[in-house]
Amino acid sequence: MAAKQTTFGRRAAMVGAAGAASMPWNVKKVQGKEQRSLSRKMSPRLASELLQSVYLTTVETGVMEAKEFQEKRFRLQRQEWPYYKEAFQHELPDQLGDSIENDGGMTYPAYFNFLSYVQWKAVADKLEDRESQNTFVRKVGRNAWNISKSEIDWMEKNMRKALANVLDFFVQGGYIDDYEIVWDNFQASVPTLEQQWTGGSDVNDYVGVLPSAFQVRLKSPADIVSSVALRAEEDGLWQRCVSSVLGAFLEDRGFESAVDEYIFQDQWTGPRTLGGKALLLFGDPLQQVDVPFQPNAILQEWRTCTSSQDSPCPSKKWQKSGFFLYGADA
Repeated sequence: MAAKQTTFGRRAAMVGAAGAASMPWNVKKVQGKEQRSLSRKMSPRLASELLQSVYLTTVETGVMEAKEFQEKRFRLQRQEWPYYKEAFQHELPDQLGDSIENDGGMTYPAYFNFLSYVQWKAVADKLEDRESQNTFVRKVGRNAWNISKSEIDWMEKNMRKALANVLDFFVQGGYIDDYEIVWDNFQASVPTLEQQWTGGSDVNDYVGVLPSAFQVRLKSPADIVSSVALRAEEDGLWQRCVSSVLGAFLEDRGFESAVDEYIFQDQWTGPRTLGGKALLLFGDPLQQVDVPFQPNAILQEWRTCTSSQDSPCPSKKWQKSGFFLYGADA
């Protein structure tokens, strides 16, 4: 999605500059609720399925041979682990120690975040342009959906409820803390700080009808920190775990779809000093005020359509507006 990039904050924007660690682990300075979210447990099955879908797609598409992928992944793990462990020591389980190969550890979002980054980083330089990146993301989502859909009541007649069932799967598996769907009359913008998470959504009306436009807000995805890093480092490539699965789900229900996604934080604390406040008020051209970006939410704006010969979906219009396409015309 080239047209609308999220601003990741000054530290993340400098990823790839001088320094031993290539990933901006120091952007994470979370407190309170977000810290507890990183300490929740993921379902071993879901964590494994999401990671497995990346490996399967890499091998099936011929992007990399299995041996090359595994060797590169392990090399990146050894390179990044000391820095990551230091930054996330309070969220990582003690039993991990100095290990970089621990299947039990992947149920901790902070460790899953690390493994997810390493996998995508291993394959990123093999995806030479935006088209190949987007195709890879869609196929990863398709594989993840095909592996997982037997565990979800996705054929529910009420389409709103069916979509909520898919999102519930991610909550129950510990990948996200919560979600919210805004079906109608939403404003196409990032929520303000005053908007509170209400959790869940009203899915019982309009049986079988899915709006042509709606919002989904995801609270604390497990790999949100690595998503920010990858997106900054790899020309917009990032995991899109939930949206790629939802795109495959919608396709199986007969919809073409498109999504625009924003990574943001729903709580922000400004500078405490009078000088810092004045700089932000009147402008900070030298970027002297450190305002760390602490991402904890993803906002998705969806467009859906059922195509026919007489009335094709406006896929080109969606794409021109910066949306990421799923379905027949993707």
